[in-house]
Amino acid sequence: MNFVPVYLGLGGNIGDTQLTIIKAIQKINKFPNIRNFQISRFYQTSPVGDENQASFINCVCRFDTNLDPFVLLTKMQDIERGLGKVPKPRTAPRIIDIDILFYGDSEMQTPDLEIPHPRWKERLFVLIPLQDLTISIKTSAGECVLHNLIQNVTLKDSTQKVELIS
Repeated sequence: MNFVPVYLGLGGNIGDTQLTIIKAIQKINKFPNIRNFQISRFYQTSPVGDENQASFINCVCRFDTNLDPFVLLTKMQDIERGLGKVPKPRTAPRIIDIDILFYGDSEMQTPDLEIPHPRWKERLFVLIPLQDLTISIKTSAGECVLHNLIQNVTLKDSTQKVELIS
């Protein structure tokens, strides 16, 4: 299998989130099927959905891999469990969350995995760290310029706050 570019979103809001994300990144970067690993800066972000909880820490990482997307998903879920994640509702507080945002230019929709991530265009906590790593994303609908998407989300939803922390 050829190597394809992958983008992951990482975040959490329970415990020492930045340390937990760093541990997850270290585990991901140790996989033998990973090349050209990059990481965005870390951002403190407001919760989306259930706003009565602590702020999140978020970042995005990018790498090339030849792992099948479902194998990659399983490995990310193993890392999450190893760092203490337990199943909870989608907008609940969490110790760590690792989402596959993009897997090359692949598109898939299964009960376990949707690529691209279905809400990536709506989330500043994805778009702003993603912009640290690339200026645009190619999808089946065409090229999406991140700066334009960020402006659109900011105009539509003033409740989403994102602040650089590192």
